[in-house]
Amino acid sequence: MQSEDVRRQAPNEVYLSRRPWSCTALRAHPLSTHHHHKEESGQQSPPPPPPVFYSFDRYAMVSGNAIEHIADGVGQYVTQGFQAKRIPWLVPCSDDWGYDNGAAGSGDNKRSPWLWTQFFVELNDALQFPFYSVDFHKHFDVDSPQFSPLVFGTVHFAAPSIGYSSLCFKSVFQSFVWPHAVRLATKHEWDAVSEGRFRKELFHMSATLPHLSSASPHRPASATSAASLSASISSSPAAPPLSWKTNHRVAIMKVLPTRRSTFSTTTNISSVPTAAFSSPGRGFIHSDQFNRALLERGILSMNPTLPLFERMWHVNNAELIVTTWGSTLTVLINLLFERQQRGDDNVTEQADDRSHTKRAASGTAAASGDDEVSHAVPPRPLRILILVHPEYSLETTLIFRKTYRYLRNPRRLPKSFSSPLLSKVVWHRMSRGGGDVADFNGGRDFCVKYVLTHMLKFVGSRELDFHC
Repeated sequence: MQSEDVRRQAPNEVYLSRRPWSCTALRAHPLSTHHHHKEESGQQSPPPPPPVFYSFDRYAMVSGNAIEHIADGVGQYVTQGFQAKRIPWLVPCSDDWGYDNGAAGSGDNKRSPWLWTQFFVELNDALQFPFYSVDFHKHFDVDSPQFSPLVFGTVHFAAPSIGYSSLCFKSVFQSFVWPHAVRLATKHEWDAVSEGRFRKELFHMSATLPHLSSASPHRPASATSAASLSASISSSPAAPPLSWKTNHRVAIMKVLPTRRSTFSTTTNISSVPTAAFSSPGRGFIHSDQFNRALLERGILSMNPTLPLFERMWHVNNAELIVTTWGSTLTVLINLLFERQQRGDDNVTEQADDRSHTKRAASGTAAASGDDEVSHAVPPRPLRILILVHPEYSLETTLIFRKTYRYLRNPRRLPKSFSSPLLSKVVWHRMSRGGGDVADFNGGRDFCVKYVLTHMLKFVGSRELDFHC
């Protein structure tokens, strides 16, 4: 009988695990204030909603906006004392959200879940903040026939700071989430898994190399065949080392698939397009030549919809990040933390002291056994190559210091592999759009190269091999 009960419960457990953003799953969560109020009230009418913390806006379906609101919200929530008071976060939810539209009985009208809710649920494994879930269609969607207002006694709104001064609360956010990422990386062996994927892609590339055009500017002169490519990768001093983990170079990009792709392992293409790409017209089309150029340099393409902690681990350990302008970049920058400077023990010690002081002051000091997990990211150089699609010209006029008309002029787009690409290199700090010049402070071993192009096949060695 017990086994039959388990079998009857299994489908519901699977449903909850696959839909953690649903109201059913959230209200069953131990950190849900709904759960505790219901227990206390028994059969009586439920108590009024508690004071809540509100940190999202109408652009919560855009991944960059969603993660930035959460990261800044965490800083404000902790520094303003709401964590100490256990004020719950207001979290929209819905049992009608879902990705598996083709599943039996699921129907074809399901809406994708709010990325803000997805991100919060994922990050809250480390944050451990209380939350109050609210049905989106009943209390947020004013066009819904089910809509009814929900009244709270007190709502604490996070101050809007999107795109500006993101460093203000970054250290607080880091103290909560980075140790958790380190533990997960050890548990799931993310580096070893990525190393295996890299070797598999190298082998696959060698098999498909004869089918690729020899006119590409990406290929080294010595790599004229599959055999010579394999030899150059394994023995040439100028080639990337066989071990991917040595340099930890990653490409996390907004790339759209093509039916004619030679590569079968298009791991840089999202398996959930609605989650990764809210504007596919601003995305790059997959290029076999570009993908090969990445592998030749020891750069492993990764899915832009990887779990947040896995993305966090890879970008904070990377020596080179290749990415694309837009929400893909915004998510990475919010998951990327300042690195300790090399060769200066005093700076390293001071940074570590400040980290412990902030955790103690904010009530986030490590629990027993947690001191073994470092709260600082590895002190190594970092280069970021950001490819800008022309559709983002209006947002990048300050970056390139060119007018919108100049950037959008089709005559300035590359027409051959020898055509130069408009680029700009920035050292030590970087900004996003109209944000502050110090949106991210990378230190003296950090630089960023912005490149304007409409096709990946024109991105060659001049861009991929840049150095600080």
